[in-house]
Amino acid sequence: MAKKKALGRIRVRPSVARPIIQSTVERPSRIKVVSGIERKERVCADWCALSAWHNWASIHMRAAWNHGGLVFFVPKGKILVIELVTAEIVVPFGEAARLRMNTTLGTRPSNLDLVLTLQGTPNGVAIWVCTHSLRAYSETIVEFWVNRDNPWTEGEAFVCVSGYLVTP
Repeated sequence: MAKKKALGRIRVRPSVARPIIQSTVERPSRIKVVSGIERKERVCADWCALSAWHNWASIHMRAAWNHGGLVFFVPKGKILVIELVTAEIVVPFGEAARLRMNTTLGTRPSNLDLVLTLQGTPNGVAIWVCTHSLRAYSETIVEFWVNRDNPWTEGEAFVCVSGYLVTP
C-alpha cells in the first residue's frame, strides 16, 4: 500500500505503476462458473452494433430530369441515426448528376446535398460516386433524389445507408 506524504493541507500520493492498456476499447467480461469451471462470458460493449441498421436500394433512371424511388423506411417508434452514405450514379459520358438526401424529424424536413465525384468514364459512361461520413436523423423516411442535367438519357443509381436505430 502506498504511503501518503503530508505537504501542508495537500496530501500527495506517490505515483504507482499502472498496467499499459494496448487497446482503447476493451470489452467487459463476466466470470461465469459452470460445474466448478470458470469461463469468461463476453458482453458486447458497443450498443450501436446491437442496434445496427443498414440498407441499400438501386433504380434504373428513365429519361427524366429528377428521379426518386431510393427510399428507406424507419421502423415505427424508432429514430434512425445515419452515419454513412455511399452512392454510385452511372449516366452517359458528358452528363452530370446531383444527389440529395431527405430526412424528417417530426414535422421538420432536412434536405442534404451530397457531393458526387467523377470516378471515371469507361465505355461511354460517366461514373459518379460519393461516400459521406455524417450524422443525420430521421423518424419516418430517408429518401434520395437524383437530379440530372438533361431529360433525354437513361442511367443507373445505387445508394447504401448505414447507421443505427434508437428508441426516443
